[in-house]
Amino acid sequence: DLELMMRLYKLEWQWGYLPSGQLGIFSFKERQITLSSTLCGDKNRMRFTLAHEIGHYVLHSDLFESNLLASFGETDNTLANRIPVSGYELGWLEHHANHFAACILMPSKTVISQYEKFFEAYITACYGDKLAPIYWDDNNQAAKDNCLRLLKPLSSKFKVSVEAMKWRLKSLN
Repeated sequence: DLELMMRLYKLEWQWGYLPSGQLGIFSFKERQITLSSTLCGDKNRMRFTLAHEIGHYVLHSDLFESNLLASFGETDNTLANRIPVSGYELGWLEHHANHFAACILMPSKTVISQYEKFFEAYITACYGDKLAPIYWDDNNQAAKDNCLRLLKPLSSKFKVSVEAMKWRLKSLN
């Protein structure tokens, strides 16, 4: 429960206007998460972004405590202008926060169980007893549509975006 985590870590959040493409920012000193006002109409992306920013607090507080980090916003390739970071390092910190959010909102055992349930129902409804491959291929619209038929109900069940569910399933193989 994200509200419980916010209370446990004594964090606050607010809506704000952030630079284009930036969905959230975390200020360690103020223990404040600011979410882009562009997320107001998308509760699923808002939940994932909030969990992601909580992940920065949980996973990267040691950088703040060692005085290397004051806030985290991934658009400017610096961590509060205190240390320069490469795109690789920035990507790694973002990956950590994404993985944290995915684990909180889409626990592996539950996702696997629900995937198997939805997959069986999907295959039976669409193909009878035949096993049909489900894979994502950006160049094959039929394959994408086939995959979306499974991803949409799963993402809805977990209250996350289709993209977040796709990423989580890939990470679980």
